Amino acid sequence: MPVQAVLFDLDGVISDTTPLHSKAWKTVLDDVLNRSGRSGAPFSEESEYPVYFDGKTRRTGIESFFLSRHITLPLEGEEGTAADAILAIGNAKNAVFHELLMREGAHVFDDAVRLIARARAAGLDLGLASSSKNARAVLTECGLRDSFKVIVDGLYAEEHRLASKPSPDFYARAAALIGHEPGHCAVLEDAISGVRSAKWAGIGIVVGVARKGNAADLRSNGADIVVASLDELSL
Repeated sequence: MPVQAVLFDLDGVISDTTPLHSKAWKTVLDDVLNRSGRSGAPFSEESEYPVYFDGKTRRTGIESFFLSRHITLPLEGEEGTAADAILAIGNAKNAVFHELLMREGAHVFDDAVRLIARARAAGLDLGLASSSKNARAVLTECGLRDSFKVIVDGLYAEEHRLASKPSPDFYARAAALIGHEPGHCAVLEDAISGVRSAKWAGIGIVVGVARKGNAADLRSNGADIVVASLDELSL
């Protein structure tokens, strides 16, 4: 099927804000673990961030992380315990992330900027499907906000009750909003959860972006094409 639209993930495909996200999560989660009295090992940016948070909504990540530590938290805290509630933890992480973004900025991959320009010149519709609630802020910081016809991000997902990746919700909704059948769309993803989401949504071509040397994992989870650089893609 001819590709009529390209749907991008954000972190790891267009921008490299993963270090900022993982640093923000560590700051907040270690504080919660220490105050809980059941801290155990500190949060690991290397081993736990990819498993529990990469490509997923905040709430899903927080719930799954604390479940792995055998800790159950309320969604919203009662008086005096709000800081240890799921929503409050997510808000605290977001505040730390914005501080880091303002201080350190967001790194943009040059090959992503080139591909976006090539895709627009070819007349393809571009959309973004990212679990991040900060997607619009990052795109604005990078000067790429106006490149995308449709943005389905964490804020949209929360408002419309979309399930987190690897559910097909994100890419199915992005395809619907951009006005093309999923089979006529291509998706660019660097996370396993995102690749699975795109495949289950019926996306025509799922491209795994193996910036972290994870080509085999992306391919085994359903990526049709795997590249190390977006410059390898031909439109």
